[in-house]
Amino acid sequence: MLRNGPDPTSHAFGATVWLLAGHVLLHAVITLIMLGFLALRIWRGYTSPRRNGEARILQLWADFTAVTGLLALTAAWAPGAFA
Repeated sequence: MLRNGPDPTSHAFGATVWLLAGHVLLHAVITLIMLGFLALRIWRGYTSPRRNGEARILQLWADFTAVTGLLALTAAWAPGAFA
């Protein structure tokens, strides 16, 4: 458990923060798997400037993960910011 972090069993805020953290972590792991798959395809020569669909999909997924992470951090930080 995080030091000074919210307890997920005592309040809905804590449960929500942990749910968001898990969601972002899952998407980050999927991003790393996709990145490894794309690196392997590049290394094996299966991509070219004309066939770059996987790279564009990975870019969209990584951008989504980054925005989701920022929103989760904002949601976790916001209640304490105005206290």
